[in-house]
Amino acid sequence: MKKYFYLLGAISTALFSSSCKKDYTCECVGSFSNSSVTYTDIFSIRDTETNAIVECEAESDEPTVYNTYSYFYDCKLK
Repeated sequence: MKKYFYLLGAISTALFSSSCKKDYTCECVGSFSNSSVTYTDIFSIRDTETNAIVECEAESDEPTVYNTYSYFYDCKLK
């Protein structure tokens, strides 16, 4: 009977110690329409792939218009 408890304990430990969460890299690129200069922000997200995609893309901004130029900020999971 003890053997079964040890086996069940080992299997439970293996299942609960593994996780579907991984580290993903989100890359955001910002630019202005009146300039060729761009900048990049890179940060890590530790989550499932689906949640990481949603969280990364939520950082993107709609193009914003200032006077005569626009600002773009687009994020993609790498």
